[in-house]
Amino acid sequence: MNNADKMFGCPAWFLNGNMFAAAHQEDIILKLPEADREDLMDRELAQLFAPMGRVMREYVVILPAILNSPEEFEKWLLKSRDYVLSLPPKVKKPK
Repeated sequence: MNNADKMFGCPAWFLNGNMFAAAHQEDIILKLPEADREDLMDRELAQLFAPMGRVMREYVVILPAILNSPEEFEKWLLKSRDYVLSLPPKVKKPK
C-alpha cells in the first residue's frame, strides 16, 4: 500500500483515484458495497460516515469490535480495497 494522502486533513488511502480507507478524527472509515455496509450496520459493527452531518453513502465508520481484532479489521480493509479496485478509475476534474 502506498503512502497516505490527505482527506479532511487526515490520512486517506486511494486506489485509481478512489478513496478506500481513511482516518477521520478518532474513526477509521472504509468504502464498501451496499450489501457489506448493510451487513455491518445490521450487526452493529459499523455506522454511516457523516462528516459535518452530511452522509457519505458508500462509507462506514468501523466500530471497536472490528478495530480490536486485527484479523477482522484486515478482512474488511481488504474487502474495501477489492471493492474500490472493481470501480472505474476516478478522473480528476480540471481546475
